[in-house]
Amino acid sequence: MQLDIRLSPAVTKRLLFVRWGLFLFGVLCLLVGLVFMSLGAQPVLGFMGFEAVLLYAVYKYCEGSARQCEHVTVSEKHFIVRITDRHGWQSLARFDPRWTGLRLVSHERGGGLIVSSKGRTCRFGGFLDPVERDEVLYLLQRALRQVTVG
Repeated sequence: MQLDIRLSPAVTKRLLFVRWGLFLFGVLCLLVGLVFMSLGAQPVLGFMGFEAVLLYAVYKYCEGSARQCEHVTVSEKHFIVRITDRHGWQSLARFDPRWTGLRLVSHERGGGLIVSSKGRTCRFGGFLDPVERDEVLYLLQRALRQVTVG
């Protein structure tokens, strides 16, 4: 029995839409700025460009957050958590599934799940909403029960 779960923020599904929205906003800023420049208000073009650059910076930040993902694997021999952060750095935590405990982290403390075994802990799933966290916890606990019983 093996279970593989890949967790990623919901923003990854909307990046293409956001990219096109920013492009259209940039074109709109350029057109409005050119209209004002033709009327004699040249500084407006610069400020419209500044707004477009700020929005692009926010987009790049969100794009970095979308790179974040977590991969959880449960097998007879290992409980593995692979975490890739927003900068692309990866970390790996490996636990013995027979000695592994799972618990929820309260939403006030950032949410997520904590896996612990033999004094070591690893936190993952902080970007999940409460319903998704409960679902993942149920799936992982069921897989751990099957691994330890079977």
